[in-house]
Amino acid sequence: MDIFALHPTSKKHFFITEATYFEQTQRRPQWATKTKSIPQMPLYLATCPECKNAIEIRELDRVRGENNRAPMAPFGKHYQHDVSGLDIVYSQEAYDRCSLRAKVSLGASEPRQNTAFNAEILIMLVEHAAVIRGTISNVIGIKVSSKLFKSMMKKFIEESRYKCKGVIPSNLPFAMAYWMESQSLVGQYVFDVKMVEAVNNSHHFCIDDEQIIPKEWKKIREDAKRAGRLPATKMSWGAHNLAFYFGRRVHRGAEHNGELNHMTLKVTEHPNNKQTGREIYSTKIEYSNSHFFKAIVAEERQLAQPEKAQETLRKKIEAGEMAFTFIAPLLPKDWKPSWRSQTNPQ
Repeated sequence: MDIFALHPTSKKHFFITEATYFEQTQRRPQWATKTKSIPQMPLYLATCPECKNAIEIRELDRVRGENNRAPMAPFGKHYQHDVSGLDIVYSQEAYDRCSLRAKVSLGASEPRQNTAFNAEILIMLVEHAAVIRGTISNVIGIKVSSKLFKSMMKKFIEESRYKCKGVIPSNLPFAMAYWMESQSLVGQYVFDVKMVEAVNNSHHFCIDDEQIIPKEWKKIREDAKRAGRLPATKMSWGAHNLAFYFGRRVHRGAEHNGELNHMTLKVTEHPNNKQTGREIYSTKIEYSNSHFFKAIVAEERQLAQPEKAQETLRKKIEAGEMAFTFIAPLLPKDWKPSWRSQTNPQ
């Protein structure tokens, strides 16, 4: 498990690192205690964000170098006991249903039955929509437009993919990208060098001023420019399509040992919008579940900087309102995003 909460009633989750755990708990007795074994050893506790049972944060002693074993990144493991200091009464039934109790691939599609935890994920999709949008942009190598982001969010919600057991708070951007169906790239702005090369080598598309457009339309614009006039018509995307999707095989790395997860991004060209396209680009996308939480922290820092706060908040609200359009019917009517309410729901 790579996330933790402080209490069973906590709505906010944190990615497990030594710095974050000790910053949030301040090593107070509720969380930092001792084992019952002889000799006693440090025991660091927290709460599972999904099943609300206790979890033990392991490997913190190794990270601090208190023994001679090779250091490992800390991780959470369910602690199957009551913890009175955290008001936790162990529930075997909740543990048995918990999707965080085992290594589950991002591609695990079995529906999670924990409605409260599913609602928490929906809230994260709204509150951190801008971070999710930016992360997907960096993963794919394009500037995800509002139209594309709406399309992806709509499918993710309407197909109930947020309920999949493989979709957890720490991998939300990557899960959203993975679970979408084929999406059009036409009109998107590209900054990944390899994708630019692949698009330029396609039969019907090219990059012009960083934007993917039909080669036919580029020729029309160039002819008009040479003639000293503007094109007579608005841009037409033409009869062909260029689309991207992620392959269904996902590798879950042992992140606590430094091994990254990865999945495969594919781009296909569809002459005359044929359903079956010709693959023009394929690449392995490596990612870490810690990336999303680090990006959230980066956004919070920008919101605290006067020179960046206004633009960061604008992006947060813009993406958040797009997500809220699809998610609002699934949440309590009195719930509002943080920018609409004085009380932040998280």
